[in-house]
Amino acid sequence: MPNQIQLPYYTIKATDLASWIEQQGEMWWFVDGDPLLTSFVNFPCPPDELIKALQKVDKNALIFDPREGITAKGEAMELEQMDDMADKNNNSSARTFLLQWADDDWQWLMMEDPAAAKDAEENAA
Repeated sequence: MPNQIQLPYYTIKATDLASWIEQQGEMWWFVDGDPLLTSFVNFPCPPDELIKALQKVDKNALIFDPREGITAKGEAMELEQMDDMADKNNNSSARTFLLQWADDDWQWLMMEDPAAAKDAEENAA
């Protein structure tokens, strides 16, 4: 594991992350900064595309906790905690997550993309 990690973080399996995304309905997603996922998927994408990519990756990710006073150092995370890990301090209040593959040094963002979801819904109608 990289030595530079200073933020509190939990560990989540990519397949569990895929299960959580599946529970979020038709929300589209955007990933920024991860060459692995972007090699499988063009972003933004519908949930089924991201789910398939995460299932293919099938390794552990670190998800960073933005809250004050948290001291997590890699404990396994329950899916019910995902919303607690979301940073919503942005123009659209979209849930944004900071992650890193456990065997890599690159931190990357995964965020919901309400505008892409709305466009897809309007184009389907």
